[in-house]
Amino acid sequence: MQYRAFIQSWLLTALGILLASFIFPGIAYRDASALLFAVLLLSLCSTFVKPLLMLVAMPLIILSLGFGIWFINAFLFLGVAELVDGFHVDGFGNALAGSFVISLTSLLAKVWLGTSGMNIRVQSPQKTPQSRRPTASKDLDDDDVIDV
Repeated sequence: MQYRAFIQSWLLTALGILLASFIFPGIAYRDASALLFAVLLLSLCSTFVKPLLMLVAMPLIILSLGFGIWFINAFLFLGVAELVDGFHVDGFGNALAGSFVISLTSLLAKVWLGTSGMNIRVQSPQKTPQSRRPTASKDLDDDDVIDV
């Protein structure tokens, strides 16, 4: 992962946690250092632990049409709250709501900033010069072989 993408993800996660703490009373942080540590730990978990959890839970994710990822995010959110002193999530319902706000904030910011992570490049087909194109007016000798 590039540093710029990681910092952008970190800032969007911080904004999402900040919004979730304002919206839901069951999500709280004691001070700015607890919030920053929670954001850093959640970003690291999303980068390194989440892909492993998604691999293990792939059947659940497929059967639930992708909603399993939301539950994985909530478990990570709840786990970070258990590890960080000064960051509190009151129950799994608040963790689901918080992970939804973080995902929605990240999605809206990426759409607004135009950094969806998808790089699609369209190239025009290469045109061959006229001198290389076979012409119909050129007669083929009887001993010329065309390999197909």
